[in-house]
Parts: sequence; C-alpha cells; structure tokens
Amino acid sequence: MTRTSLFIGLSLLLFLSSTIIVIYLSIKTPNSYLDSCVKSKDVLRVVQVGAHTGSDWLNRMLTKRRDQSSICLIEPNTDLHAKLHMWYRNVNHSIHSCLIGDENKASETFYISNNSTRSSILKSNVLDVQTTIMCEVYELNYFLTTKYEYDRVDILLIDTEGYDYTILSSWLSNPISIRPYTIIFENLHTDGHRKRGKNYVKLLELFKTHGYEVYKEYLLGILNNWDTVMIDRQIADCNSHCK
Repeated sequence: MTRTSLFIGLSLLLFLSSTIIVIYLSIKTPNSYLDSCVKSKDVLRVVQVGAHTGSDWLNRMLTKRRDQSSICLIEPNTDLHAKLHMWYRNVNHSIHSCLIGDENKASETFYISNNSTRSSILKSNVLDVQTTIMCEVYELNYFLTTKYEYDRVDILLIDTEGYDYTILSSWLSNPISIRPYTIIFENLHTDGHRKRGKNYVKLLELFKTHGYEVYKEYLLGILNNWDTVMIDRQIADCNSHCK
C-alpha cells in the first residue's frame, strides 16, 4: 500500500468517525435542547410517567442542578423503586407506585415482563408477561393537581409502552390546569404494537390546539429512540428554539 493510499484511507476513516459522532450526538436525546431551554430557570421540575429503571441523560441534566431540581417518578412496579432511589440519589425525588390513565380508577391490571422493565397496562404490548399487579389509576390532570406537590412542570416525560396515546389524548381533550414547558413521549406504539398512524397524527393535532408545537420527532428508532418532543409555543423565551 502506498503512502497516498494509506493517507486517503485514514482520512476517510477519520471523516466517517467524525460524521458518526456528530450524528450520534444530534439524535441521541433531546437533552442539549432541554439544557438550553431550561438553563434560565432557578428551579427545574420534572415528572416522568413510566420511570422504569431511570434515564441516564435525564439524571445527568438534573445532577447539574442538584440543589435546584426535583423529579416526580411514576412507576407502578415497586421492584424497580430501589434502583430508582439509587439512580436519582443526588436529586430531590419522589416515587409514586400508581398508573396514569384516561380516568381515575380504584384498581387496574398492570402487566410486568420477564425483565421487569418492559411493562404496560396494555397486555398486548408485553409479549413475555411474567406477573401482574393491581394499581390505582389517575387521570394525568387529576394527578398533577392533587398528588403532585408543585404547581409547575418544566418537563413531562411519558414512556408507557403503548399507553402514551390514551393518556395524552384524554388529557388534551379536557381543560389543562398545569401546562408542562416541554413534553416528551414515545411515539412507537400509538396505533398498536410498533405501529404509528392516525392516532399519532390526531395526537399532534390535539397538541396544536393547546398551543404546543413539534420540536423534534425521532421516528426511525436510531439508538432505540422513538420519542417526540413537544414544546409550549406560548412561552416566549422558548420560541427561538422552535421549528
């Protein structure tokens, strides 16, 4: 191999590596946007519906503001609570072992998978059900106004393995008492297991009627990311970040 060929090969490798890194950083999570949008806030309030075992990027963002942050974690599987306590040990946090749905109910079945992390109120979205538990269910607006300890939500995250559409469409179909600054939800199962269609389009229209706009859509599942990021257009200091 000649020096010229070697130089070309190394240059190409360096270019491809740099490109991959740039793409990775741009699609990994919306945390860079969130950092820029919330940096002016003295106190950051986060609600995570379907907390599972915690979020790495979210924990990093909150830890930067450990004296000014709080996160409300909603996770019905109590076997995961110890992990959540450990994960967010440097941040003011609370854990609620309930479900969020389209109405308040005294009891509802929750299906837990073999690995305990892929669980849902929808049995059809849990292909390897290991066990079930019964949980109280709260409609989102009711939870935020009666169970949540603050009067503001800066970031609302929802990842409920297919129940996101039901939760959000019900919430958006009624008057909203607390308007989250940013909403991130999983878009993969809005129309059934691993299906995205009319329900997803309807959900975006409902968001629009309440003054929310799409900031970013992750639709290809690259790096296992299937999120849609919505932002409140009524908040003036965030308008410059919108599309």
